[in-house]
Amino acid sequence: MARMPSTPNAVSSQTKIPEKQVQPIAFDDLATAKARALAALKTLGRNEVVTDSGDYVHAVFTTPLMRFHDDVELYFDADNGVMHYRSQSRTGYSDAGVNRARYDEFVQAFQQTNG
Repeated sequence: MARMPSTPNAVSSQTKIPEKQVQPIAFDDLATAKARALAALKTLGRNEVVTDSGDYVHAVFTTPLMRFHDDVELYFDADNGVMHYRSQSRTGYSDAGVNRARYDEFVQAFQQTNG
């Protein structure tokens, strides 16, 4: 997954920066978790999965009003049973909380889907 920017327009479960940190998402089975994650992305809409490779997924979200592109990366750490999440706006300095809100929506959709 990409490194965290110095700007406040990203969140990640792999950062130690408190204001950018989100929790990794626990799972039991890699195949099931990946299917549920892809279903959650579909539920959220306004995104296209551009990479789906083994334990890694990269989706590009398009914001509705300004048509900005934001990157969401998922890394499935099967050894530790967690999915790491990273979301970053490509444009602008601040994201006005959009990436954290997207994480919250993703977690909710992930928990509600059966894959």
